[in-house]
Amino acid sequence: GSNITLLSTPTLESIQEFRIITSSYAAEWPRSGGGVVNVVTKSGTSKFKGNAYEFFRNDALNANSWFRNQSTNPDVRKPPYLRYNNFGYTFGGPIVPFKEKAFFFWSQEWRRIQRAPSSLTANVPNPDWLNDPTNSNYVAPSLRDPNALKILSLYPAPNLGPTAANGAYRYAVSAPSLQNTRQEVVRIDYDLNPKWRLTGRYTHDLSETRELGGLFVNMAFPGVATTDTNVPGQVLAIGVKTILGGNAVNDLQYQRSSNAITTTFPDSNVNTRAELGLTIPELFPENGAGLIPRMTIAGLSTITLNQPYRNNYVNSTITDSFSWQRGNHAFKFGGLVSFEQKNENALANSMGAFTFAATTGGRSAFQNFLTGNADGTCTACTYAEDESDIRVGLRWNRYEMYAQDTWRIKPNVTLDYGVRYSLYPPLTEVDNHLATFNPAFYSAANAPKFTTPAGTLVDKTTGSPTNGIMIAGVNSPYGNAIYKFQKDSIQPRIGVSWDPKSSGDMIVRASYGIYYDQPLVGIFEWDAFYNPPFNNSTNTIAPS
Repeated sequence: GSNITLLSTPTLESIQEFRIITSSYAAEWPRSGGGVVNVVTKSGTSKFKGNAYEFFRNDALNANSWFRNQSTNPDVRKPPYLRYNNFGYTFGGPIVPFKEKAFFFWSQEWRRIQRAPSSLTANVPNPDWLNDPTNSNYVAPSLRDPNALKILSLYPAPNLGPTAANGAYRYAVSAPSLQNTRQEVVRIDYDLNPKWRLTGRYTHDLSETRELGGLFVNMAFPGVATTDTNVPGQVLAIGVKTILGGNAVNDLQYQRSSNAITTTFPDSNVNTRAELGLTIPELFPENGAGLIPRMTIAGLSTITLNQPYRNNYVNSTITDSFSWQRGNHAFKFGGLVSFEQKNENALANSMGAFTFAATTGGRSAFQNFLTGNADGTCTACTYAEDESDIRVGLRWNRYEMYAQDTWRIKPNVTLDYGVRYSLYPPLTEVDNHLATFNPAFYSAANAPKFTTPAGTLVDKTTGSPTNGIMIAGVNSPYGNAIYKFQKDSIQPRIGVSWDPKSSGDMIVRASYGIYYDQPLVGIFEWDAFYNPPFNNSTNTIAPS
């Protein structure tokens, strides 16, 4: 829900191997139609081993572009600013009391990134609006609203002159774009006996960024909405692998992954009602952080900010797979049970929002703001406030099972076939906040009446405010859900690969599969891979 980071991004030095399957994968792989990436982390060995490293990039080491070099402006001639340091270490070996049976691996890495400064430019008040009685935006001191003056103090003084386009005075600021990460990986393997192996792995990821204009906001001047965002990701996996006879293996695993995206305001920010001493009344008491109202004044940059963001996700999954080799058949059976949740606040406008516009034939938008629209003659000036910043607690589970066979029909022909069955119970919310429009629930006779010809507002005393709305746990035919529980998600998979020459030079593959829970959606793929010899003497592809 953020695109800031994955739950965990494994460090390069902790990876033993990885496999990427882009499409047409077998029944053992669930859900994703876009591809599967399977990463195996390193384990300790019977000898102590370790390393330390640093990868770095710096604009001082970069070749400049041709166009930059042609410029006569020394600032333009500089290559884009970059400081990238990626450093860490690994260490692994035997756990001494169990030297021949237990092994550990540890990895720790840091990343420090500074890129070209991000710049913000804001339209700010012209000082003459406050000091020059002849200015068209001037308001006599006796008519200035005390709360407006306190909010006005948040606007920085201009450091750029007016533009030719609109004559607005501006304030510009820039700061390096910062991103710091840290990650730890620890893995322990314990061989109880030649047939039983226990494996445990824990990965902790932390991303720290600063958003000069605020996360999701990018307000045009700093010190009000500026946020620090922390994104810790955690992945725990505990597994037991059992060898059953000489041709069967069972792999049972428990996994728990999570992250928590959290924003805080730096101490240098000034953005609360208490800090400014505002006495503007609120409609509802749920302004959690006590923030100042958002302020839109025509011609000036908007003062806007969000409530602190709290978004956390947790996934607990139990998987089991049983592999059985019999002749030229490799059978595999398994399944998973997954319990997932996501808790997130909506970043609602619970602090309130003012909009100030010009009065036709009268005051400017700035004058209406500075007077607080005291006489109420500005009908285009508005105030809106959400009742609360709803925190949603989503819950959903998955139950899946599969069976497949890889049949080596001939040395140069392999057939994969299998089936996967998935149950995805409908998503629910802990306080039944889910709702959707359902035409069957709508009645024209119960529709609220408009209060304006444009239909922008309705009279809440007329009709039903939830006319046509299906609400979980209230009137939904699906109980605490708002859609039907589909139970027909049968997903067959079949594929064949053929090496016509039995030489590896050309492989022909064809496959068909149904993914997700849509019975009418399939993927068909035909691949050909041709690899003729390379003629080094002429540096060309030789004909074949």
